[in-house]
Amino acid sequence: MISEEYFYAIALRECSQIGDIHFHKLVHTFGSAQEAWKRAKKEYKKLEGIGQKTVSDIGNNNHLEFAEEEINFCEKNNIQIRLKHLRETPLLLNECNDAPAILYQKGKIDDTLSKVSIVGTRNMTGYGQKFIEDFFEATQSSRYTSVSGLALGVDKEVHEQSILHRKPTVAVLAHGFQYLYPSKNRKLSEKILEEGGTLITEFSSSQKPDRENFIQRNRIVAGMSPATIVVETGFGGGSVSTAAFANDYNRDVFALPGKITDLCSQGCN
Repeated sequence: MISEEYFYAIALRECSQIGDIHFHKLVHTFGSAQEAWKRAKKEYKKLEGIGQKTVSDIGNNNHLEFAEEEINFCEKNNIQIRLKHLRETPLLLNECNDAPAILYQKGKIDDTLSKVSIVGTRNMTGYGQKFIEDFFEATQSSRYTSVSGLALGVDKEVHEQSILHRKPTVAVLAHGFQYLYPSKNRKLSEKILEEGGTLITEFSSSQKPDRENFIQRNRIVAGMSPATIVVETGFGGGSVSTAAFANDYNRDVFALPGKITDLCSQGCN
């Protein structure tokens, strides 16, 4: 049975003005999500940088109903709910000030293993594919977990090579667990779990794979690992945002260089 803290954490995070940073402030001030839910509206002056408007939606019964439905969905579908303030989310990700307050997780993450995030374009070339194959071949004797975003192209190749070389892999989703995007990767997602890997998302179960979610997702990919490798990306590709997040988190960023005439190498170069 999931405890009440998870129930109130989901309800609190669902409030219209409460993002991850405000959530952390509330929990830090009041000691728990449950206490924040009960006290924040009356005692908001205790909160630095948070005004009455920000806490106005706290206490809304609709969010409690949403939380109850969410917990029921998770229990039926073997989804674990991980709370940052209870130190249940990946250790390195916890260091990031904008880390998700809540993660929904299928499978297990071995936090004792080092992690490497590998990202890149959906339009991967043979050059990028060969690099990924060579990388996993060269690191065969090392113990680590790969992290990527379950997109087509580079992400898909990373997860597949991880499975082939018996490395655990974490796929970070840009939507809730009612969906699987892209649908072409459904079998791959099942294989990841079968082989001891993990699917995680910060999005509640009914959240669709909206465009803006993918950039938001990228900060988790970057935050989970001490190093991020960008294999191939265009000048304005989404992987550039992952590299920027990793750099902001003071993590190592590596890029595979390519010809100046190759569109898929523009971002890396």
